[in-house]
Amino acid sequence: MKITLSAFIDEASPNIYKQIEVLKKNNINNIELRSIDGKNVLDFSIEEAKKYYEIYKENGINVYSLGSPIGKVDIDCDFNEYKTKFLHLLEIAKIFNTSRIRIFSFFKAYDKKDMVFTYLNELVNLAKKENIELFHENEKDIYGDVLSRVEEIINNVKGIKVIYDPANFIQVGEESFLTIDSLINKVDYFHIKDVKKDSGEIVPAGEGDGNIERIINLLDRDIVFSLEPHLKIFEGYNNIDNSELKNKYIFSSNEEAFDVASNHLKNLLCKCGFKEKEGYFEKENSSKRIKYGIIGLGNQGTNYALNLFEKGLIKNSDLVAMCDIDQAKIDLMKSKTHLNVCYFLDYKELIDSKLCDAILIETPHYIHPEIAKYALTHNVNVILDKPAGVYTKQVRIMNEIAAKSDAKFTMMFNQRTNCVYRKMKEMIKNGDIGEFVRVTWIITDWFRTKHYYDTGKWRATYRGEGGGVLINQCPHQLDLIQWVLDKTPSFVTSFVQFGKYHDIEVEDEVTAFLEYDNNATGVFITTTGEAPGTNRLEISGTKGKLICENDKLIFYKNLIDSQEFLLNSNESFAKPEVEIIEIETDKKNEQHKGIINNFTSYLLNEEPLFVDGKEGIKGVELMNAIELSGWLNSKRISIPVDEELYIKELRKHCKNSKNKDLKMPRFE
Repeated sequence: MKITLSAFIDEASPNIYKQIEVLKKNNINNIELRSIDGKNVLDFSIEEAKKYYEIYKENGINVYSLGSPIGKVDIDCDFNEYKTKFLHLLEIAKIFNTSRIRIFSFFKAYDKKDMVFTYLNELVNLAKKENIELFHENEKDIYGDVLSRVEEIINNVKGIKVIYDPANFIQVGEESFLTIDSLINKVDYFHIKDVKKDSGEIVPAGEGDGNIERIINLLDRDIVFSLEPHLKIFEGYNNIDNSELKNKYIFSSNEEAFDVASNHLKNLLCKCGFKEKEGYFEKENSSKRIKYGIIGLGNQGTNYALNLFEKGLIKNSDLVAMCDIDQAKIDLMKSKTHLNVCYFLDYKELIDSKLCDAILIETPHYIHPEIAKYALTHNVNVILDKPAGVYTKQVRIMNEIAAKSDAKFTMMFNQRTNCVYRKMKEMIKNGDIGEFVRVTWIITDWFRTKHYYDTGKWRATYRGEGGGVLINQCPHQLDLIQWVLDKTPSFVTSFVQFGKYHDIEVEDEVTAFLEYDNNATGVFITTTGEAPGTNRLEISGTKGKLICENDKLIFYKNLIDSQEFLLNSNESFAKPEVEIIEIETDKKNEQHKGIINNFTSYLLNEEPLFVDGKEGIKGVELMNAIELSGWLNSKRISIPVDEELYIKELRKHCKNSKNKDLKMPRFE
């Protein structure tokens, strides 16, 4: 994969000879021509254009595109007159031997989108007659400033191309993750400018919130990066942007500012595995792809194969093998997929085949650790779906093997990718809620019918699943309640009802009381028999509380720490004043796709691992403590749980299982 560098070189100098000097010094051979001597390309005469073209050509500089201001006018302009300027620009483009022109989508146009689409379509068609393409740049104050309107332009203007400027999106309040993920495969080239979201400071690439490194890592095709750093005021800047340039970096000259911008981008490319060539960067390991296998072709394994891998949503990877003990499931998969994969009836044969760099384990709960251990001891990387296991002893042994293996290991904790939970974790870590006091999670919207439990003999059995609502529906919540807080309870007392709503042997109603080492407490309530249910996570601290419900995060912020107010107030019934804030997030929630893509990038040394597989034991620990307390008539259980006691009690329940057709599980 190749990334070619271009630049708005007028930011280094207005003088054409100085521009060429700076370009050569920075090993850049392409430019996006915007101005020379302070004069915009739109205003060049034919004679000037010919003269400048010859100078660039003699010095080996290629005009990749024209950075024109077309479309940076009021939508109510005299469009017929404006087209005259545009037709002149087309002639200028031909002189500079470029087929690309950057354009915008008109000021004061938010309520006149039909006019925007009409004008843009007409400009695109005029350019097409001259074999020239128009590239729309997202920019503040024009119609195509935010993601939704950029997508409208793409869908309504036939033949228009797309430029992505990360800083411009941030400056209009868009979240970089959302815009990147939505447009990454639609962008024709990038403008490289970065900005800090909170302060508005323009900074070198990689220093701001534009997530330029992530853009680089997500790309899987040749593309152009055009440097437009805006690190220092340059001649003609006010004609481009009349806002105040915020910048904490001080440079002695425009040339120095450009050099810094160039070096930062080049360092970022090298960090992402690219090597500098003559005027471009090439990825050294661009041919490396991760080969995956899926073990278990039930609902989840099938979903990964057909909706993620077959649709190409997992980058730099190939699905090469699948396995299930049921030949009928394999035959069904063969009829549904166009993927060229090898099929196996035995997971060991798949792993021993050495076809796969990594596997996804999508089997019944009891054998999750068994398969993971075999893979890890054979140096095959593992993505393990929830839960990590049924009881802590088998998970602990699996973790010990993982620690000794050269293979990598992650858990499919896809709910950790949810922007709301990530933001809660960030705020708590930053001390926004003060000293943690209480957590309450009511997660009662798992309503299940009798028909649901009748669809599989293994469902709601100790032999098949190892438990009920805790191990089937709640593993993500049992993980999150600890991950978000970065705390594990010290003691658990639970009130568990087995088959309260359904004719099943396992729990379908749970209320657990949690005790923490700082005297904080918690309550976890769940069921599969309540409708309408609730999903509400509330975490309280001395400085306020966070409430997560209906995909929104609300912060009730105490203006004075509650403990400080409690000790110092002279009134009996006074309370701290509270400010209610709806918290903004990055709106990113990549779920299963995000976990697999992260693991792929991690294996390719492109980004850090998001979920350490060994953390899977924490949710199993809490699940076991709640279950054991319920079995022992609400006895107070300490964490870590007594592993042997838990296995003893679980074995009893398996032995007495109503479904004798299922085999007794093997215990460690």
